[in-house]
Amino acid sequence: MEKIITNCQLYRPYHPLSNKLFQVRIEDGIIKAVEQNGYRLEETEADVFDAHGKTLAASFKDTHIHLLRFSLMKKELDLRGVTKWSHLKELLEDTHERKALKNNDWLVGRGLRDNTFSDRTTLLNASDLDTIPVESPIFLLHQDGHECVLNSIALEIVKKEKLLGKEHNQFIEKDSKGKWNGRFKDTAVHFIKMNFRSKTEDEAKEALEQTFDHLAEYGITSVDSDDLNYVGDYEKVWNAYTKLDQEKGLTFGAYLHHYVYSIKDMKAFLKNNKKRSAEGTGNVRVGAFKIFVDGTYRLHTAALNMPYEDKKDTCGELIYNQQELNEMLSLAEENHMQVAMHCIGDRAVETAAKAISQANPKEKNPLRHRIIHMQNTRKDLLKFLGEHKIPVETQHSFLMKEWSRYGKWLGDYREEFVMVGKSFIDHNIIFSNSSDAPIGPLNPLEHIFAAINRTDMSGEPKGGWQAQEKLTIDQAFESYSTTPAYINHSDEYTGKLLPGYQADLILLDRHPHEIGPEEVHLIKVDATWYKGGLVFRRYE
Repeated sequence: MEKIITNCQLYRPYHPLSNKLFQVRIEDGIIKAVEQNGYRLEETEADVFDAHGKTLAASFKDTHIHLLRFSLMKKELDLRGVTKWSHLKELLEDTHERKALKNNDWLVGRGLRDNTFSDRTTLLNASDLDTIPVESPIFLLHQDGHECVLNSIALEIVKKEKLLGKEHNQFIEKDSKGKWNGRFKDTAVHFIKMNFRSKTEDEAKEALEQTFDHLAEYGITSVDSDDLNYVGDYEKVWNAYTKLDQEKGLTFGAYLHHYVYSIKDMKAFLKNNKKRSAEGTGNVRVGAFKIFVDGTYRLHTAALNMPYEDKKDTCGELIYNQQELNEMLSLAEENHMQVAMHCIGDRAVETAAKAISQANPKEKNPLRHRIIHMQNTRKDLLKFLGEHKIPVETQHSFLMKEWSRYGKWLGDYREEFVMVGKSFIDHNIIFSNSSDAPIGPLNPLEHIFAAINRTDMSGEPKGGWQAQEKLTIDQAFESYSTTPAYINHSDEYTGKLLPGYQADLILLDRHPHEIGPEEVHLIKVDATWYKGGLVFRRYE
C-alpha cells in the first residue's frame, strides 16, 4: 500500500526554507515523489500520516557506536554517575549481596571515572578493590573504554592466559616491584574483554533488543557497531543480529565491525567468512575491520609527533609500525574488506593515512577505508586526507567535556588543530559525525549542537572553543545523514530525502533553520521511519 506523509515542511541541507507545505509519497519502502500538498487524499486508499506542519528530514546514521556495550549498560553496573570511592565500594558490595553472585560469577561495572573521584587522588588498583568484602572476580571498565581495573581474584584468572603478557605487555600496569597491579590499558583491555568477559549469543540478543526503541527515539536508522570485544566471536555477533532481524525485524540497518589485533586475525576472518564489507542479509551487513592504531590522551597513549605537554618524556604509543599497518591494509584491500582505524594522535593518523594510500596506489581509496576520531592533526595531514579521499569519523560532543584539558595535554600551540570542523570543509575531507555511545551521548542532536557551537550545554567557553572550526547547521546535519551513507557504500540509495531513495526519515518538531544554534539540541524527533515503516511516534 502506498504511504503518504502530508502537511510537512522539508529540511534538506542547502535547500532554502520554503513557506509551502509538502507531501512525500512512499511505495515499497522507497520515496516515490516529493511534491507540494495537493494530492487528493480523499480519493486514495493510501496510509496517510499528517505531519501537522512539522519538519521532515533524512534520518540519522551513526557511523561509530558500541551498541552491545550500550545495551549492557542497562543490565550491568552503570558507574558513570559514581563520583566517590566510598560510594563505589558500597555499590559493589550491595550489588554482590543483592545478586547473590557465586564465586565464579564476575561482578562487572562499566563507566568508571576514578580519575575524577572527589575523595581520593590516586587511581584504583587491585589492592583497593581487594578491601571490598566480595569473593567474586571484579572487572571495572573506564568510561572511555581504554582502561580497566581488576581485583586480585580476577587478576589471577587473566594471568593464566600467557598471550596477555606476551603480546600486550606495554599496556599492563605494574607496581614498583614489576608485578601486575590490576590496571590494564588499550589493547590489553580488549584482550581481557574478548577472552574472559564475553557474552553468549542469547545474552547479546536479549541486551540488543532493549536498544531498538532508543535508536528510533533519536531518529537513528543505521549504525556501524563494534561489538566483538563483548562477545568474543564474530559469528556470535552476526548470529545475534541476524536472528533478531529474522524474529523481530530490526528497525535499523546494522554494519558489524570486526576488531582485529593482528594480520593473523584478519586471515582467520577471511578464511571463515564469505561475506565482505557491505554484504549481508536482511538488515545486517558486514562492516569493517576495526584496528586500534593508538590509545588516548588521558593515558598518554595517543601517538603524537611531538611529546605531551604534561608528560614530556613520551609521545604516546604507536601500536603498529608503518610496515605492519601497510601489510594489514593491503590484505584488506585485496579481499574487498574495508578498514576503520582508531587514531587519536597525529602520528597515528599519519601512519594510517599512508597505509590507506599505498593499499591501492592506482585509485584514491575506492573501498573508503576510514580514520576514527583524529582528535589532533596538522595542515599537511589535512591536505593529504583530502587529496586521497580518506573519510574521518568524528565525535564533536567530546570537546564539550574535554576542551579545557587539551591545552594541558598538548600545549596551547597545538589546540588550533584539535577536534577540527570547518577545516574538513576547507580541505575537501569527507567526514561523519557519530556518538561512540555509550562513551558519548546517543542523541545525534547533541553532537550536532557541539559541532556548530563548540561549547558545552551551558555555553562555555563563551563564543565557542576554537570558534574558527564551527560548522554550519547544514554541514553538521549532512555529517549525520548523507556522509555516513557514502562511507557505507549506500549513498546511491540512502541518506537523502529525494525520489528513488530509501524512505529513512524523521519528523522534527522544529525546522533547524528557524531556531538559533544554541537551541539545536532541544529539537525533538516526533517520528521515525525506516524503509517506509513507522518505527517510532512520540504522540498518537
